[in-house]
Amino acid sequence: KVLGSKVIATIPGRGYRLAIEPDRVGGEPTEAEATPSHQHAHADARRHNLRAASESLIGREADVDVLMRLLDQHRLVTVVGGSGIGKTRLALAVARQRVDTHADGVWWVDLAVLRSTDQIAPAMAQAAGLALGGGDAEKLLLLALQQRDTLLVLDNCEHLVEGLAALATTLLEGAPRLRLLATSLEPLKLRGEQ
Repeated sequence: KVLGSKVIATIPGRGYRLAIEPDRVGGEPTEAEATPSHQHAHADARRHNLRAASESLIGREADVDVLMRLLDQHRLVTVVGGSGIGKTRLALAVARQRVDTHADGVWWVDLAVLRSTDQIAPAMAQAAGLALGGGDAEKLLLLALQQRDTLLVLDNCEHLVEGLAALATTLLEGAPRLRLLATSLEPLKLRGEQ
């Protein structure tokens, strides 16, 4: 409490992490600090937040190749299918292969733990190591991603499709180098979605 409300960040499904830089102790990040120039140095320390492969993906090489080609050609790709068919494992395999493709990293965002659409932008920022500060989280996220060459992998989108679709549209329109790979029981139904 002495250090401020933004010092400890919750990482869904993982735990907690220190969310400030040493020279920011006790202070709140400003809107200007959410700009790409400030955040670029922080994100360079790591290129992804992907978990290590626990087992190999067998028999899905063709699917991985198709997704890699689709992501090269399109900025929004959604892996759609029923529960338990391996959408998450497939997306994770593709994400691992794309780490060197995106200068500003590949960031995994687990949406399964979120309960409302207003949690989506903060979860994306947290996954990518972006401190948004106070204010409109969606606007600040767009500002932070505007010039970044980034892949965001959005896992388990089905329960937040409507709000996610609106945010994805805003981000893709305002951040020309951003790519989104989603997994869902249903498509986002956005123009350009593959």
